[in-house]
Amino acid sequence: MERRDFFRILQGVGSLAVVSAGQKWFTDSRNNPNNYTIAVNIPFSSFFNEESNQLILGHFLAAHHINSNTGFSNSPIYPHLNQAGLLGKKVQIHLKDTAGNSKVARSNAKEFFQQVNTVMISGGSSSEEVLANREIAKQYEKVCMDGISHSNRCSTNPKGFSLNFDNNYTAQAISKHLPSASNFFQVYVGYDWSHMQMDSFRTALEDRGASENGRVHFDNSDVKSIVREVIASGSDTLILNLYSQKLLKFVTSLTEQPELVQEILKNRITVVAPLLSDSLERNFNFNKIPNLLAMKIWDAKVTKDPVSQNFAQLFQDYYGLKPYESAYVSYFQTMNFCNAAQAVQSFEYSKVKDFLTKKAHPRFRYSSNDHRSFEQGVVLRSRHGGSYELDRQLV
Repeated sequence: MERRDFFRILQGVGSLAVVSAGQKWFTDSRNNPNNYTIAVNIPFSSFFNEESNQLILGHFLAAHHINSNTGFSNSPIYPHLNQAGLLGKKVQIHLKDTAGNSKVARSNAKEFFQQVNTVMISGGSSSEEVLANREIAKQYEKVCMDGISHSNRCSTNPKGFSLNFDNNYTAQAISKHLPSASNFFQVYVGYDWSHMQMDSFRTALEDRGASENGRVHFDNSDVKSIVREVIASGSDTLILNLYSQKLLKFVTSLTEQPELVQEILKNRITVVAPLLSDSLERNFNFNKIPNLLAMKIWDAKVTKDPVSQNFAQLFQDYYGLKPYESAYVSYFQTMNFCNAAQAVQSFEYSKVKDFLTKKAHPRFRYSSNDHRSFEQGVVLRSRHGGSYELDRQLV
């Protein structure tokens, strides 16, 4: 069976199947002590299954390109990857499942770094997992290249390197698409990103003359009650500081109640989903929400710079699949680290940091302040006139 045909069948089956395929096709032996190991600490058995699949595929594709000196290796962006391998050895990917739990992530990270050939750690689908990776990497003086995380805590605690925007960037970017005198109402849940996103929106919108009319914890209410409360408060903007299961639950409940959708339309309420992902968008009814305003890290449909286009084509050619934003992040995080390590001939944190923040190609140079490297986000808006499509534009 061809690789691309196999991955078409695997799409949606589950990460464990993809992991098995990855071990078969992309590494000789993930525990080979003669290779350099990049540790990937992600929740491939939780809700983030599909997103994690793509994270895994991005890491494996980068390792393949580094080991074979193909793809972006030896390109103007990565001139130091000018021969197969990394510092004379092959790169291998070693995976561990966090199940979405930061305590498990911390334990996994310790086990990773007890293997002397582990040179970098990546992964995480939440700020808590990312911070756990960073904490253990710091103890071993190794580098953490973040997976998916958008919390301000990761910006104010720059022990790792991120290709994602944070809460403040999200709020400022989205607020530009809202009326300056809007009245907004916020829904939140009890995890770190949600609270920080709520505070960032309040600051960004109040700076533009808007007023917060109320907020409610999603676990203490239901969608019908929330919509009615938003209308009663006179708000014209409903901000859903929710992600993954919680965002899915809200959207599913809303779209299953047509009368609520009509009330949103009638009262001209803008529904804001500040952190949308490819997997959520592809599988669920976001395009059926009127007046939706959402944001993503990267979108193959509209991010048409040459680097993005080349990556999307390489990924499509290799797997027969279109890349999600999570694959984009994991691929380039791996390439950025390996190019830096090859340039400084070391995996030492301080040397790699110096290269990534001062000498890397401008396309992927990390800020010396918050260690983020980020180009643009993608804003999505529901079209008017009953067309169930999302308009996309770069921020």
